[in-house]
Amino acid sequence: MIKWKTLGIHILLSIAIFIIGGFLITILSYLDVLKGTSLTISKFFISFLSMIVGSYLQGKSCHQKGFLAGLELGGILVFLLFLFNYAFYQMFAIKNLGYYGILLVLSMVGGMIGISRKKEKK
Repeated sequence: MIKWKTLGIHILLSIAIFIIGGFLITILSYLDVLKGTSLTISKFFISFLSMIVGSYLQGKSCHQKGFLAGLELGGILVFLLFLFNYAFYQMFAIKNLGYYGILLVLSMVGGMIGISRKKEKK
């Protein structure tokens, strides 16, 4: 059973990490601290971090099957990213499917780590 309140909180937290990280990368890029490859790696790191953190927390809040908790959160976030990306930024490209697939896998891994780190109440 999906707990919509906790799922919504974790989605908002992931989006907040993504937005704040993007804002910091933009500032560092504007100040010429990040250029070229380091800028690209930083963008990927922020998106991966936001997926891992949100799905980790979602995994800690579920009772079983952390990979499904990560998959549901990752699926929603990838869908929102897909809509935002193609509504405002660019056309469809096959290479983006690989990127979205990596984000989904990272989200599932985060959910599995979250449920394995969960402390059982006795």
